[in-house]
Amino acid sequence: PSTATLANETLFYEGEVCDAMHFLQSGQLRYVSATTLIDTDVYAKMHLSEAVLWTKWEYCGTAVAIEDSVVLQMSEASFLKIVPNHPMAYVHCVKYVKRFLHFLNNVDYLTDVLPAMTVETCDWLVEDKSHFVFVSHFKQEAGTEA
Repeated sequence: PSTATLANETLFYEGEVCDAMHFLQSGQLRYVSATTLIDTDVYAKMHLSEAVLWTKWEYCGTAVAIEDSVVLQMSEASFLKIVPNHPMAYVHCVKYVKRFLHFLNNVDYLTDVLPAMTVETCDWLVEDKSHFVFVSHFKQEAGTEA
């Protein structure tokens, strides 16, 4: 589902239980963490809280709309219902989650805003870059990528 978030409206608060990954389709958010002192802007086509798809997650910061924004959400429950029905995607997800969780367990701090990842910059995360075809297809189906 998508959510229209008005300027100055809070999308989520630090410490709340997270149940969905968020894709910023349009607009701009400010993400601030009192714990890690992260203070950064989030722009269209960026995402937040991917970790909820792979593990139990609480928001590590607060996200507030700087301007009117549209945010698409992929709930953990929906993701877990969809992926097993697509064997190739499932295999890629299993490989990806192992590396993703290894990454989370070895960073200095946790955040909902991960660095932008592309095929060129994520060698540390995936062995087989073909999973990006699945992610790109998912984004097209969700309407977040042309």
